[in-house]
Amino acid sequence: MHLVDITGDHTVAEAARLLSLDPSISIGRDQLFDAMEDEDWIFRGRDHRWIAYAEAVTLGYLALHDGGEYQTPTGQTKERPKQIYLTPNGVAEMHYRLGGSQQLALT
Repeated sequence: MHLVDITGDHTVAEAARLLSLDPSISIGRDQLFDAMEDEDWIFRGRDHRWIAYAEAVTLGYLALHDGGEYQTPTGQTKERPKQIYLTPNGVAEMHYRLGGSQQLALT
């Protein structure tokens, strides 16, 4: 299976692990967040959480998944922020932008 055969969306940590399978790329979760910020895919909101630019989602590089709900100490139910995932196209594009040297053989 090659990089283009990746199916499903991946957390940033999973995507970093997949990208690091290429000998030309060594990247961790936090560095991948920074790289996505450098590519204008994401930015920090006022609360310092990562937020995806709509264009990165529209282009199919990123997907937003529900973060779930939680209860406040007062018993109020609130929704967690959307979680950022890389799509297969996003992993492939980031592989290219990070200077990947070869197709990844994924097992």
